[in-house]
Amino acid sequence: AWIAPDFTNRVAHVAWNIVNKAVKCWFYGSMVTELAGFILNREATTAELWSSIESLFVNNRRSRRFQLTAELFAVKQGDAPVSSFCARLKAVADGLRNAGKVLDDDELVVQLLRGVNKDRHEMTAKIIEKSQTPIPFDVAVGMLLQDEIGADFSPSGVSHTALAVQQRPSAP
Repeated sequence: AWIAPDFTNRVAHVAWNIVNKAVKCWFYGSMVTELAGFILNREATTAELWSSIESLFVNNRRSRRFQLTAELFAVKQGDAPVSSFCARLKAVADGLRNAGKVLDDDELVVQLLRGVNKDRHEMTAKIIEKSQTPIPFDVAVGMLLQDEIGADFSPSGVSHTALAVQQRPSAP
């Protein structure tokens, strides 16, 4: 039977005490020592203990969301290849989703275009031109990757050299 958290006759109810102690033991036994020490309260009921744990993690989720949002705005390509930059951006977005803030494709694409190096500005202009409808993040990433691969094989990166061989007249 379910016993409400505000159940008043806890001490006299043997079954409630057994279940309460069992669940508290499970809570304390399944968490890291530092956390268990932080919320340890022998007098607390399981419901009160759960409330303490929940508020601790809700506060951590909020601060994690703030931290990841700041990181999202700070992610820049720098010397990294486009693939590494995009993977980092996606990892931050995934972390935000896990912390309760889901970014849509438009928000991700804006951050992608903000952080990509200036040598990709021609491609970013194409992405923006194409954006009469929202461009999925993976499509924008694919366009930047193709641009980077194409730049690696472009003729402007190839140096042309010629070898001239002249035969000397033989000595008399």
